[in-house]
Amino acid sequence: MNKGLGEWKRLSQRLRGMSPRELADRLRQHTTARVDFLRHKVGFDFEPRLLAGSVQAQPNYALPAVAARALGGSGLFCACAWFF
Repeated sequence: MNKGLGEWKRLSQRLRGMSPRELADRLRQHTTARVDFLRHKVGFDFEPRLLAGSVQAQPNYALPAVAARALGGSGLFCACAWFF
């Protein structure tokens, strides 16, 4: 962590050249990274949890398979062609 005077000047120039929004975004990213590291060190599990209700949800297709077959092709091809 021992930085020379030249390196501190360069860092200061870079910070002065940033917009307030960029500076805030970089600070947010740095803080998030530090918090994630601390959570890792204390053994926090980062694996996402599945909600019970979301597993049982039925898919909702834009073009039903019956309609795709009625258009005269395989369901996948017709559904893709319908979007483009």
